[in-house]
Amino acid sequence: QIMYKDFFDHKGPILYIIYYFGYSIGEYLGIWLIDLICNIINVLTIYKISRLIIKNKKKALIVVAICTSFMCEICQENPCTESLSLPFILISLYQFTKYTLNIKKFGYKESLSTGVCFAVVLLLRPNIAILWVLYYVYIFIKLLRKKEIKHLFQVIGFSIIGVIIVFVPIIVYLIKNEACIDFMNTYLVFNVKYLNNKGSSLIEVILCFINYTNYIIPIVVAIYIALFNAKRKIDEKEYELLKVSFVYFIITFYLAIMPQRIYLHYLMSLLPTLIIPLTLCLKYVQVNDKIDTITANTCNGPILV
Repeated sequence: QIMYKDFFDHKGPILYIIYYFGYSIGEYLGIWLIDLICNIINVLTIYKISRLIIKNKKKALIVVAICTSFMCEICQENPCTESLSLPFILISLYQFTKYTLNIKKFGYKESLSTGVCFAVVLLLRPNIAILWVLYYVYIFIKLLRKKEIKHLFQVIGFSIIGVIIVFVPIIVYLIKNEACIDFMNTYLVFNVKYLNNKGSSLIEVILCFINYTNYIIPIVVAIYIALFNAKRKIDEKEYELLKVSFVYFIITFYLAIMPQRIYLHYLMSLLPTLIIPLTLCLKYVQVNDKIDTITANTCNGPILV
């Protein structure tokens, strides 16, 4: 059957393809295998992003544990477009973080890979593709200020090539099967109407999201505020990364609550915005060495309550 033409789903065409491969691998179990692979990639990439900022492996694992626990709270409808998009978002965030911290130049490989990831997420769920918009603007402004015009055009060119690599096969498929009109009516027109059909009130949605996620959202906001107040103690590049991450957090949270529906999987896209503040918080928080000793002794002996 032809997607959009013969059957209905208002999600992006990449979702059809992922489910097709999942079913081909192992029918109904295949998609869960793909979701498991996505989660493994998520965990490894969160760890790698944290390690760009802190050298302490234990603290990096704490960041992974907190982010994973947040993901577990909202994994009620997996695999969904948000969960399948996460690996592509996190991989791109890793590349953008390396550039922001001056660890590595944003070359043609980074531009091409982030362009591909951007296109995949656009064709899965376009309203969670804010990461690329934000960081591309950041990179463009930074390169313009440095007057690195050649580098700027390299980033633009290879990013567009990455997008084209994903888009062309989908466009050819829709044209060949005369499904372009069906695609536009479903993916564009229907979704705009769906977005305008509000569910609960905005306050109710915010309060439910905060409650269901064990108050991690206000905690992260408090961490952002605390880190901004400690500006003098934070490295200049890390502080710049923190500012971009905060804008990313605000826009992503707004896009999650904007539909005014209490679907927890909408918060899945918020997970990448937690990594930077949590990592910086653990980096600059002083921990007494006695805590490690007490923990070790307790684990080796009986636990007394």
